Amino acid sequence: MENDQKPKWECHACVELVLGADQVWPFLADFFGMRKLLPALDICRPVEGIGGEPGCIRYCARYTGAPDNEETVKWATEKLLSIDNAQRSLSYKIIANNLGYESYMATMKVVPGGNNNKDGCKIEWSFVVEPVEGRTEEDMASHQDYILKTIAKSIEEAHQNDQ
Repeated sequence: MENDQKPKWECHACVELVLGADQVWPFLADFFGMRKLLPALDICRPVEGIGGEPGCIRYCARYTGAPDNEETVKWATEKLLSIDNAQRSLSYKIIANNLGYESYMATMKVVPGGNNNKDGCKIEWSFVVEPVEGRTEEDMASHQDYILKTIAKSIEEAHQNDQ
């Protein structure tokens, strides 16, 4: 019997923050609030369910041209699969998109400590996806790293503004 499973890309990114894990986690746990962390998103809105509860669904979109032109709107609908506030971890999957992502599943974790700051934390983000036409695994990993750094910067700025 042949192996029918398609190959998967596995990408991982990690970023360190000076803030503690308990300060960072609420930002990531706000599943419907991703637009606050990624200014490039034009939309991040609830579709179904209660934010922060498994099964809730969000729609995220970014306009690369006119908002009413289907070809210039990049979007994904994502479903929260699990969330563990004690472990500061969540998993989600993309259930529909026009980005070419098939079988995309991701996990984000906030881990106390870090190499350079015992009082800080790390955000770890990993995902698996079937190979995406027109992209490489290295390209996907690089883009993921850029997005995670943007999220970390937004969290640190939001925390400073709250002080």
